[in-house]
Amino acid sequence: MAENKKVYLIFIGPPGSGKGTQADILSEKINLPVISPGELLRHEEEAKTELGLAVEKIMKKGDLVSDDIIESLIDKRWSNGDTENGIIFDGYPRNEKQLRRLNGRLAKKAGARAVVRAILIKVADRKVIERINGRRACDCGLVYHIKYNPPKKPGI
Repeated sequence: MAENKKVYLIFIGPPGSGKGTQADILSEKINLPVISPGELLRHEEEAKTELGLAVEKIMKKGDLVSDDIIESLIDKRWSNGDTENGIIFDGYPRNEKQLRRLNGRLAKKAGARAVVRAILIKVADRKVIERINGRRACDCGLVYHIKYNPPKKPGI
């Protein structure tokens, strides 16, 4: 990590490309928190907050959660003290509106000496399909893959 500089890394790529895995590995190495809208939404759902219950209804219908909800979650998470030296964004921003908002936030919070980099993870469509189809999630929150990271007990 750059000396005395805030670092903001933005992982971009399709679902199943490995953004989250790579962001988590890098987070451990450079001691920056990962902000993932998907994780923030799941946390709200699990906590059964008012927002979480509303999000659950939206997602059960197969609809996308609004940018306003995503932005409020990002703002709330960014206000934690562990973001003081920077952030690794996993799958955010997803559209031009979110990118404009992120640029505005960075201009206010990051300062002129900040390091901002976007990392595009390109993966062939067939590989993304293989990765998504092989995913398995445990009730405990751990995620496995039948080929790359199989559960300790097959089928469980």
